Amino acid sequence: MNRKLIAVGLSLALTLTGAPALAASAADGTFPSLNTYPGYADVPAGSWFESSAKICYETGLITGSDRGFEPYRTMAVSEAAAIAARMAEILDGGDGLFDNPAGSPWYTGAVDYLKGLAKDDAVVLSLLSQPDKTVTRLGFLKLLSAALPEDQLPAVNTITALPDTADADVLRFYNAGILTGVNDYGMFAGSNTLTRSEAAAMVARVARADLRVSFTPTFDAVVWASLDVPDTVYFQGNGKTVTAQMYLTHALSLISGLEDASAEGGVAFNWSNTLSSGETYKDYVTNSAMTYFGVTKDMATEQYKDLDIQVFYSRYLDLGGTASQAQAYTLYVGTDGSFTSYPAAATDLDPAADSAAVVKHLLSEMSKLTGWNLDTGDIYVGKGGVTVSWASTCALYTGPAEPQKDQFHMYDASQLAFTLLDSVQRTIQCAFSPASPDSLDVWFCAADGSALKLDNLGVTLPIDQPYSHALLERLMG
Repeated sequence: MNRKLIAVGLSLALTLTGAPALAASAADGTFPSLNTYPGYADVPAGSWFESSAKICYETGLITGSDRGFEPYRTMAVSEAAAIAARMAEILDGGDGLFDNPAGSPWYTGAVDYLKGLAKDDAVVLSLLSQPDKTVTRLGFLKLLSAALPEDQLPAVNTITALPDTADADVLRFYNAGILTGVNDYGMFAGSNTLTRSEAAAMVARVARADLRVSFTPTFDAVVWASLDVPDTVYFQGNGKTVTAQMYLTHALSLISGLEDASAEGGVAFNWSNTLSSGETYKDYVTNSAMTYFGVTKDMATEQYKDLDIQVFYSRYLDLGGTASQAQAYTLYVGTDGSFTSYPAAATDLDPAADSAAVVKHLLSEMSKLTGWNLDTGDIYVGKGGVTVSWASTCALYTGPAEPQKDQFHMYDASQLAFTLLDSVQRTIQCAFSPASPDSLDVWFCAADGSALKLDNLGVTLPIDQPYSHALLERLMG
């Protein structure tokens, strides 16, 4: 037997000159700082994982090699097991060192130690039987869970549910403030692989209680049911982008209509029910939603292909959602056909009955996003299109408020006019005519209904023509 230092987080022995001490026993403090952090070229100052890498090096729980800290490299089960075993052995009063039989792999002692802790835990034992396999987020957490006693992770949160897992060990780490998920909704993404920087963040929070995070996952029945965040792209192509928020909100409105029709007909809602067209309810929802947005199956992303609308709706109802859902919209900011999309807050306004109010809502959301004043007078929506009258306080007349937001900085009056008017036009067109945005005319005028005069540009938009980028370009000469 030879006593070999486990270079935690590496599959090879350390090649650093002057390798760090690994760890002292728990009697010296749970995970005391033993080493002076040298810094790594691949751990930039101010990076999100800098402090975690530093703590892990100082405690000897995860160190680097002559290649650096390698923050973006994925980890093998053997590396994850070495980290977990080291922590457990230190908490048990040891020094985190393991004996390895001569000629055996560097991780043998650590893996055998964890096997003893795991006892009859089939998941952990299965992981340890595949030391060279890439570890997942769930796999690493299972190894840590086997290594850390209950009293090591007191609860700082009261989280009872997560969007994508009900695993008790995962909830334990969330409630201890070790995990916060991959987004604001608290998604765990347990099947994702784990990088060394992500592992370091978890280990640092175990080692230093002051780093643990108090939080509550954001609950949104649509997001939790679909497991897709609002701006996940479902369809893209031919100048169109349809997000999960847009698609699923419209799908819910279609389902609501089917439920109403079923109730009126005295039949139970069932996805296999058929309409007079011969379509099943399920086909009707998916086909009608695509038609509404003017997209086709060949424009679908992998994220959409993974969606089962029937499963989504079942989960949605289980989460307390109802088919009547606030309408979500998208803002488009840019110019001359090149736009970036941003989600707007959903609204209960009926686009048919409250169309002018919907336009005001969209302008309010765009104003919050860009910092531009978008005050209006009257707004008219009819068969001829949409007419927006601009108040004298809007940015077209007064310029952008200072200081400007960097992302939406306008350098002159011309750029502001083109970007503001193009953005408003495109947002309105996509809100009211998503399948064919260019078919909807948008008109701009002054607050009193007269022609819109932009004196700072020496331009007057004609009252008898709908707005277009090309029109303003011609007027600008």
